[in-house]
Amino acid sequence: MVSSGPYMWEGSQNLDFSKPPAQQPTLSGLQAGKNWSFVRNPSDTQDTLRPAWVDAINVQVSPSADVTVLNKKVTDGELDTVFENGLPTTTLHSYETDSSLKPYLHVNPSAGNYYVGMNLGTPPFDDIHVRKAVQLAIDKAAIQRVQGGPVSWPVAGHFVPDSLLTLSNGTEVLKGYDPYKTPESRGDDTSGGLAQAQAEMKQSKYSGGTTMCTDPACKNVLALGDNSENNPAMNSQIQQNLAKIGITLNLKQLNGSAIYAKILDPSSKIPLMLSPGWLMDYPDAFTFFYLPIEGTNILSQGNSNFTMIGATAAQMSKYGYSVTSVPGMDDQINKCVPLVGDARINCWADDDKYLMENIASIVPLTVNNVLNITSSRVVNYTYSAFDSQTSYSNVALAGGGSSS
Repeated sequence: MVSSGPYMWEGSQNLDFSKPPAQQPTLSGLQAGKNWSFVRNPSDTQDTLRPAWVDAINVQVSPSADVTVLNKKVTDGELDTVFENGLPTTTLHSYETDSSLKPYLHVNPSAGNYYVGMNLGTPPFDDIHVRKAVQLAIDKAAIQRVQGGPVSWPVAGHFVPDSLLTLSNGTEVLKGYDPYKTPESRGDDTSGGLAQAQAEMKQSKYSGGTTMCTDPACKNVLALGDNSENNPAMNSQIQQNLAKIGITLNLKQLNGSAIYAKILDPSSKIPLMLSPGWLMDYPDAFTFFYLPIEGTNILSQGNSNFTMIGATAAQMSKYGYSVTSVPGMDDQINKCVPLVGDARINCWADDDKYLMENIASIVPLTVNNVLNITSSRVVNYTYSAFDSQTSYSNVALAGGGSSS
């Protein structure tokens, strides 16, 4: 945390924490468009984890700046790095293809993902065979291309990012695990993937014994998708894929805040959500299970269990659902909570497999890696898994100088 380690805000030594914020002196440079600095904290005792090689870190607050322009300044040596979690496509391409720049491209495993959510309380998604057919139908490779490619957006085969399911010896427990794998991850855009999805759909009560979802519940299904950046192309891709197994969508594309205003309220009963994502609160898979999956977290306001996993009959009635029974996994989650070390990680891995194979209401699409570039002056780059950012207390510069 700021000022608890080797650095502090310049001027913060004048703060008096016995007084309320309104009586504190103004720290210079904290306004947008101005510069401010982290300087050495005289109260810190240096440790091996945070060596704090540089004497100061100068920060330019630029809320309205074009990120491509900022990254160009890194390439030109005017800045040492940009505080962000990704790169524009053009910048990434330059650093991937230019051998002189590639050493300064840092690709870090993220503990965040994007997925499609199916509401267990709304037909036809109350049928596990429909849910599994949807898992098999979506062309994840196409979505990966739309979002920016394999370096920044690896295809996800299961819900929890592998970075959170890694044992003490470095083994990624579920590496390669993908229970709904289709040829080239292209879903029903390949003949093999289409056959897999249709075979699963044929087992559904909504198919009438055919390979298509023929029940009226499969028509005009309300789906919410984000309308920003590349998301409309992704939404269209999913819409096309689901049509091939008989599910037609009433696609509504809204801004992110409008979507979450709907899906955070379980009484909205949104059948299909194309835009959710999840990011760890701290480096443990618990943060991927407790809020979005445990049934006790289905709340009237601020609900994070969008697909209603583990909802009780009383909850389903309270929020106006006709479906009265849905699968849950509270017991599986609670079994892992008291464990530590590798036993805990293996337990979370088992929970992830249970979610994918026995619940299947979440379709993992991509993991979003964290990409950074640094200037040629940066000779020591370390990634902080805690906050998915550059570890600024580990930065070192060639020949001295100041870090920006």
